[in-house]
Amino acid sequence: MRKIDLIDVHMPVYGLHIRGDASSLIMFARAFSSLLHCGVEVYFEEDMLVTVVGGIEEYFKINPLSLEESLRLYNLALLVNFAKIIGYDNFTYTVIADGLRWIVRRYSLDDIGAPLLPYTSEPYEYSNWFKRIIGKCSVFVDVGAFLGGYTLRAAAAGALVIALEPEEENFSILLRNISENNLQSNITPLRIGAFSTYGKMPLYVQDNFYATYSLLSGNRIKGFIEVKPLDEIGEIASQHSIDLLKIDVEGAEIEVIRGAIETLRKTRYLMVETSYMRRFESLLKSLGFIRCDVEKHGTYFNVLFRRNY
Repeated sequence: MRKIDLIDVHMPVYGLHIRGDASSLIMFARAFSSLLHCGVEVYFEEDMLVTVVGGIEEYFKINPLSLEESLRLYNLALLVNFAKIIGYDNFTYTVIADGLRWIVRRYSLDDIGAPLLPYTSEPYEYSNWFKRIIGKCSVFVDVGAFLGGYTLRAAAAGALVIALEPEEENFSILLRNISENNLQSNITPLRIGAFSTYGKMPLYVQDNFYATYSLLSGNRIKGFIEVKPLDEIGEIASQHSIDLLKIDVEGAEIEVIRGAIETLRKTRYLMVETSYMRRFESLLKSLGFIRCDVEKHGTYFNVLFRRNY
């Protein structure tokens, strides 16, 4: 394992001394500058940075500074820039983004990806794929719905949505977000995992990263979930056609496709997150799909396919 070198940084204007690795310090500096630019009140208390947004005090340990604390501060800066925090409790913020109300966990490192999806998470996919396909009376199947970043926006546009999210806490917040926006009539939420077979499978977790629960790998097992092929889910099987099927399942996408042969026969567009693009493209080609577009995100790709009629 590579040793991480710590760097000492002095901020004389604030009488502050911070010690951390280069990546953490760079992220901290960007977030700190952004918060100051937005007029957020900040002050220092021993080894803590304290921010005040909408009367909410948030504490960040800065000496030593960890990448996790830098990322938390960076996420707060993004929320301040692209959304409006209107409420909070011990565990969550309530924010407004795109005219929708969102519940996000205060200490999550990736919850903000749902409300800020068009701005920070997947702006290209949202603008060039999703918005061009989904509209009033469309049918959207969201496999790996998380907190509803795509689900809520599709329903707000008038689409019928079937949303799958297997993890209990994520599913609970998804339900709250649906209720907060009175979109129950447009969305069928299902707490189930898509796979090629029936059964119970372990769900792995990486601490404080709630969008990356996986059936394949992680730091530890969070619990066990029910899995089922998409072809065997009645709410999906009953649809005559599907305008967009989105699959974001942290590495299990090929197994999901193997259990969705009949579902794909009536699907116009397919949006998939994958790290195995060539293998996945070959599989989809054999099922009658061609690649339309691709967007790279670090080690993975989001790929848009359409049925080749």
